[in-house]
This record gives sequence, C-alpha cells and structure tokens, in this order.
Amino acid sequence: DGEIGIRLNKFTGAIDREYVGRGPELVILDSLIILDATEIRIDVNDIRPKDKDNVLLQDMDLTVTYRVNKDKAVEFYLQTKEIDRLPDGTVALGGKVISKELNGAVQESFKQFKSYEAQSRRKDLEQAIATTLQAKLNERFP
Repeated sequence: DGEIGIRLNKFTGAIDREYVGRGPELVILDSLIILDATEIRIDVNDIRPKDKDNVLLQDMDLTVTYRVNKDKAVEFYLQTKEIDRLPDGTVALGGKVISKELNGAVQESFKQFKSYEAQSRRKDLEQAIATTLQAKLNERFP
C-alpha cells in the first residue's frame, strides 16, 4: 500500500502505460520499478530570494511535501525518465523537477512580501509558494 509500479518490458524496453497498483502482481520477463506514492518530502536548501524591496535574503531552507498523482505517474516518467532515490532511501518520481521548479516559485512568491513579514505572514508565504509551484508544474507537465 502506498506504492505503485512501472512495468518495463526487458526485451523491447517498452513501458506499460498503466501503473501497477496494489494487490498481487506477477511480473514475468518484465522488470518493475517500485515507487513511493505516499507523501514524499524533499529538502531544498540555500535559496536566496529577494523580497518586495529587492533585499536579498541570505539563506532560505525549505521542506516540500508532495504526493504523486498515480494516474499520471507513468506519463510523467515517459516524459522525464526521472526516478529519484531520495536521501532517506525512498524511490520517487519528481524530486529533481520539484527542486528545480521550487527555486523559481520561491523567487517569484517572495517578491510579494517584505523580509520582515516572512515570519509574521509565514502561512501566506507558504501558500503563495505552493500555489506558484503547482502552477509551474501544471504548465510544464499538464
């Protein structure tokens, strides 16, 4: 439970368009990539955004939690060929893509706030970053 599989044909290299879900699964003459489909956490460190007044923040570290859309997982893999082994050993889709897109989302979102507001309006800042990040991901991977 909480995992999905992507089936690859060992002879042709073809990838099955449907993910392998929960339940008994027999894999013969294929290989199966098992991926975490629960909430995945990645740390992104040392982002240096500028605020509304163009003041550079020295260092911002974030933890992003995301969930893979199971119905789009195979399509995402076909498009990116990206499977990440995270520091905790989790095998997941999208970690590098999210890390890359997150930097731009933070830069764009942080410009809406003054530096001193980052703590007092943290929830607003988090929401702005999440909304911007999701829009960037939806645009790049519809």
